[in-house]
Amino acid sequence: MSSVYGDNVIKMAALHGDDVISYVSKYGSSGIKVIEKYGDDVIKLAKRHGDEVIKYVGMYGDDGIKLARKGKAGLFVMRFMPPKAFAKCAKFAKYGLIASIFLIIATHPIAFLSGLIHALAWLFGASPVIIAIILGLVAAFFITRFLKKFKWFFMPFLVCFRILKRFL
Repeated sequence: MSSVYGDNVIKMAALHGDDVISYVSKYGSSGIKVIEKYGDDVIKLAKRHGDEVIKYVGMYGDDGIKLARKGKAGLFVMRFMPPKAFAKCAKFAKYGLIASIFLIIATHPIAFLSGLIHALAWLFGASPVIIAIILGLVAAFFITRFLKKFKWFFMPFLVCFRILKRFL
């Protein structure tokens, strides 16, 4: 192991325990860099929440460690959010995870829907395309129900479209 990654692996294993070797063998040089930079913090989080903490902290850096401290919910967000949306979510994590997710919905709805589709596909073991079709059908159902209740609001638009249709 030390011939591939250098003597840092042995030093980190001596400092932080034998788990370092399994993390480095699983995540490679990225794993050793993360352990060197964050030390016991990332090791404790990895033991508490799983090995994926090393992977996501390696990908997202300080923002990744902030969300990893939020627990399984933070890891869930890191797994399925695109990097642009993740950066916003991590920035507002100090206000709470739920508040940062609502902020994502408001500022990046497409990225949120993409993450939601991937999360549901992972959860149900289905294709993201099938999940997107089902969500589209559910949204269409609720939109038609909404339009029926507020028909009076859309009546002027319908009249305008009928007039335009006569001229075309």
